[in-house]
Amino acid sequence: VTLFASPMGRANIEVILPEGYTCLQVLPASPRGRGAEAVPLQVLPEDSPTGNGGLPASTSNYSLNVTLPSGFWEFYDNRCVFHLAPYMSLHTRQSIYLHIFALNP
Repeated sequence: VTLFASPMGRANIEVILPEGYTCLQVLPASPRGRGAEAVPLQVLPEDSPTGNGGLPASTSNYSLNVTLPSGFWEFYDNRCVFHLAPYMSLHTRQSIYLHIFALNP
């Protein structure tokens, strides 16, 4: 199944955390740390059109960025919702990697 946002948008991805958790922030997954403390992410290159399987950070302004999937995040208690920009699509078997920061009860 391919998820496609029409010219009016109205397509989204919803990540539901366990009851009691609160979504705070979402960042694209990328290698973190340095040296021996580095946490690698051995996936796709970061150039277009794959964008390394990431979505924009929740702190990013909404924009039609051609190098990363575009859209914006909204948080409702334990639900992290990404709204796809018009014409954005996520294809069958496409993987998305995210860092989700949440308040753990």
